[in-house]
Amino acid sequence: MEHGSSSDGLIRMKILTRIIDNSPRSTMMERLARCSHNARWVNSDACVSCESFDGFERDENGSITAMVCRSALPNGGVDAEKDARHPAVLTPVWELLPAQSVFAPPDVNAQALLGLMVARGLSAIAVVDAGSAPLGVVSQEELARRLKAGAPEGATPQDTGTLTARDVMMTNVPSVRDCTSVADASMVVAGRNAPYVLVKDEDGAAVGILGAGELLRWYVGLVHD
Repeated sequence: MEHGSSSDGLIRMKILTRIIDNSPRSTMMERLARCSHNARWVNSDACVSCESFDGFERDENGSITAMVCRSALPNGGVDAEKDARHPAVLTPVWELLPAQSVFAPPDVNAQALLGLMVARGLSAIAVVDAGSAPLGVVSQEELARRLKAGAPEGATPQDTGTLTARDVMMTNVPSVRDCTSVADASMVVAGRNAPYVLVKDEDGAAVGILGAGELLRWYVGLVHD
């Protein structure tokens, strides 16, 4: 949960790792933390240099799971008790995102992208530009179908060897801000009958992707919890 606090008065800030995988050429990794001062995603290096930084929290395997901050919650911050009473309305969608979100550039080869998705166990992946702004979504099922079917009818001389993520991505995927509530995001997905929703930060950069089924299950679970 955002700005999770405990009896020691310290604040645990969730860490999200953004990976831009351009297999097999390069992989860029950026570790972000949700700042307790301004509710923005910041590079973890900037977080470490902050005077309020108090260390890392790690899991049993030694992996970093949170940044620990001595800062008090700003006015208007998340009220944990109110969150517990009204979770579907007040829980932001970024809390549903996995610790690692993998993205692909638009020019990555489609065959290589399929291998990446299988290797990472991804049913869908967001395609982003050089500034991490979302361009679309590629589903593993549709990608495999396109590759099996070969080049689109009438295409010349395009074939499966030259297909890229841009050629196979869905572009009409709705997006929401990371601070959007689970309830509001669920209504966006239902209203558009969309299979996915992209999650963006305050600067328009992608921080994750959620499947419609996953999001709606969270919504129903929160409402009836």
